[in-house]
Amino acid sequence: MMKLDPRAEALVFRNKVFFFLDEAGRLRFAELARPVAYPRGHVLFREGEKGDTFYVVAKGTVAVDVDDNGVPLRVGELKPGQFFGEMATVTNQPRSATVTALEDVELLAFEREPVQALLKDYPKLRELLGKVGLARSEDSLQKILHTDP
Repeated sequence: MMKLDPRAEALVFRNKVFFFLDEAGRLRFAELARPVAYPRGHVLFREGEKGDTFYVVAKGTVAVDVDDNGVPLRVGELKPGQFFGEMATVTNQPRSATVTALEDVELLAFEREPVQALLKDYPKLRELLGKVGLARSEDSLQKILHTDP
């Protein structure tokens, strides 16, 4: 067994989304983590782009913005322990938002193919990630609809 990144192990064993995995599944998931860091202001990805990675915030904060008729609309800020980009990984859909580092950030990156292989063994986690993505899309839509032009 490979040595786990301590941040990956801590986040996977602490984050509620991973409670749908048994201990072996959490360890497998933690082994997939690739630590990455980005400086303040870095755009991790843009709405509409193809994506094959999802992220868990280990340190720092990222902003989540959606396009509201050509104007960026902030729909959220994510802090340590929170994840994003899961829909592109789970469903192969284009990115539904633009994510930017609000400060220097450290993230754990999870690539689609190994995650897909793991999710075959844990269909409840796949279902949960899909529901989270759908709820976020609905929340973003509500924010767009309730923003003054």
